[in-house]
Formats: sequence, structure tokens, C-alpha cells
Amino acid sequence: MKNCIVLIFLFCSFLGFCQKFSESERSYLSKLEKILKVDTIPFYNQEIRVYKKSGITTGLELFRIYYDEQKKDYKADFYYTIAKKSSNDSHEIIIKHFELKSFYNTEYIALQLLTSNIKYLPSDEAIRYKMKPKPKITLDIGGYFSYPKTYGMTVVDGVGYYVQVKDGKDFNEIHYSNPERYLEHYPNIDEYISINEFLDIIKKSFNIFEDYKKLYP
Repeated sequence: MKNCIVLIFLFCSFLGFCQKFSESERSYLSKLEKILKVDTIPFYNQEIRVYKKSGITTGLELFRIYYDEQKKDYKADFYYTIAKKSSNDSHEIIIKHFELKSFYNTEYIALQLLTSNIKYLPSDEAIRYKMKPKPKITLDIGGYFSYPKTYGMTVVDGVGYYVQVKDGKDFNEIHYSNPERYLEHYPNIDEYISINEFLDIIKKSFNIFEDYKKLYP
């Protein structure tokens, strides 16, 4: 039994941590990649990609930070879309892309992000149970115990984040809808604390991903 446990541990250590999107999430992310024309860009050995998609507009943004193995340096890029109205009243999606600069050292920022909990966080779907209030068990007239179904708060529209993290053998893909707003209502849920700390590093370091309070005061 002990030998089996050791073998399992070694096997997992060799493979590294790996968590991937569901088929529906993968399909949706593929559409976002094609819109931004990044679907053919391979992952570096150390890289983070964060897609931010608005639920009520065509707005789409992508933050990338990675170690360029050829240039031996850390880089950060930002992509975003603009909807431009054409002469026939249709909308053309224009893609903008530029290299990000920060007051802080880019390597330091990348290591802050990679050493956060982001490599091990589950998607928000896996923590929905934490938002449900604990039901009260009652004894009815017939002598049967029962308890009502409970539901947590739901935020519609807003924004969604699709996060991909690669750090050597470790690879994680997660999705969070409106994490900033959920944290306000559930300030003690560890996963919402961690994802917001991760996003705050990006926002403060590069002044991107406009704060949702400006969009939804």
C-alpha cells in the first residue's frame, strides 16, 4: 500500500498539475482566439493568458505575459477589439495590439502571477456550493425530516475571465464570471479572494482591464 502511494505521488509529480477547460469552454475560447487572431500562437514554457469578455457588448481583451526564450526576457502584450460601424450599418471588428510597459519590472510581475494560487485554482463552477446558504432542517407534521433547496446569488451579464497558465509541467485553465462583484457579496470565499488578487496585480501593474465599477456603478 505504501509503495502504491509513493508511485502515485511520483507519477503526479512527473506530470505536473494539469486542469483544462470543458468542451463547451474550449469551444468558446477557440472563438475568442480566432477573433483576436491568436489561435496560431503557441504557448511559451512560462506564459499566462487572460481573456476578458464583456457580457453585454462586443468588447474583448487579452493580456499575455511570457518569457521569450529567444530574447531571454519577459514580455507583456495586450490585445483588444473595437467595433467600427461601416457604411452599410454593419459593424467591423478591429483588433488592436501593443506591447505593455510598466513602472514595475516585468519579470517581477510575471513571477508574482506565477507564484500566486492561480496555477491551482478551480473554475468558479466548482465553488458554487460555497455560495448556497445552509438549509434549515425541519420536522413536518407526518414526522418526516425535510429541508428546502437553497440557491446562491447570481450575477447576470457583466464580464467573464478565461485564464490559462503554463509554468513548465504545470498547466491550468479556469473561467470566472464577475469575480469582482461576487467577492463583494462573498468576501470570505478563498477562491474569489485569490482570483481578485491575481487580477489586481495585472490591473495595477499595467493599467488595463478597466475596473467594473466604472462600467457598473
